[in-house]
Amino acid sequence: MIRIKPGVKVKGIQPEMLLATQIVASVYSMYNNADCVIVTVRAQNTPLHQTGYAVDFDLSNLASGWHEKVCRDVQRALGDRYDVKIYQRHLHVEYDPT
Repeated sequence: MIRIKPGVKVKGIQPEMLLATQIVASVYSMYNNADCVIVTVRAQNTPLHQTGYAVDFDLSNLASGWHEKVCRDVQRALGDRYDVKIYQRHLHVEYDPT
């Protein structure tokens, strides 16, 4: 299941990230059927967040031993046009074809 953290602004999310969100949720579901919680979409911290080409997902509902595995599985599923990284307590996914 995909949930959006209260207060998160999603207006302006790009279609590439809508697809990525579905894929991330699919990967999360393979790990004890964990919910996929969107914690950031449009934010001022990076240009890709500002333009709707980046989404952050909560990792706290996954066992810490799974974080790296989830990151690798998401990267593999999305392919090389996406960058997937772990930052503190969230999974950062961005579409950057360059």
